[in-house]
Amino acid sequence: MSSESVVIRTFKPSDIQFRLAAARRILFRQGCDSGIAGHVTVRAEDDPLCFWTTPMSYFDEALPADAAKMDAGLRVLEGAMPTPGAMAFHPRIYRARQDVNAIVHVHSRNINVLVTTGRSVGMYNIASLIFHGRQVICPALGDGPERGAGNLHEILGDKRVILMPHHGAIIVGTSLEETVMHAITLEEAAGCHLAAQAAGGAEITDESVIKSLRTSPAINRIAWGSNLRRLQRSDPDLFACLA
Repeated sequence: MSSESVVIRTFKPSDIQFRLAAARRILFRQGCDSGIAGHVTVRAEDDPLCFWTTPMSYFDEALPADAAKMDAGLRVLEGAMPTPGAMAFHPRIYRARQDVNAIVHVHSRNINVLVTTGRSVGMYNIASLIFHGRQVICPALGDGPERGAGNLHEILGDKRVILMPHHGAIIVGTSLEETVMHAITLEEAAGCHLAAQAAGGAEITDESVIKSLRTSPAINRIAWGSNLRRLQRSDPDLFACLA
């Protein structure tokens, strides 16, 4: 009686499939759980109009084997996944913004509360300063398969963050690692905003402080590495697929 051998694919830590799965799990562990409808995408290195993503699922379920590569028309080129219309804004942002190489869409708790106020994230702590002058508030989303997302790339303009009333936020960045760290920082800054307002706190308004206290790429790299080490302890199944 013959039996078919099962081929289990392995990945390297540098593979985009592994980094994408790690990104989703880091977001979950750092308070950016977004149900099954959050998105994380990264521009494909071999084709600037294509991108990698994962199917709708909870962030802490992500595995490298889940990753799929899609083109600008939302056709799946590698892997397998359904193509909800809500993903349409990703290729449009990549086409409009050559500096953007990753996009994170979250429905995290503090952001979800703050966007009901119609205000942007305030400068209540030094970490929030990376978003000074880099946020835009989106008009209410409409109905239909794209839910009014067809012009989100125009609303974003040259900013880093779109705040979506009663919906969440979109964060863009130059790399997957940077964008994930900024999404986490945005959630933390929103929480600080809500608590500081409740306590009667004041925002940072000194322009010299605002200009001098911006995070550097080195900080994002250190934070990413630290979070990967945390995942090795909390999410060993993610690392079981590494060669």
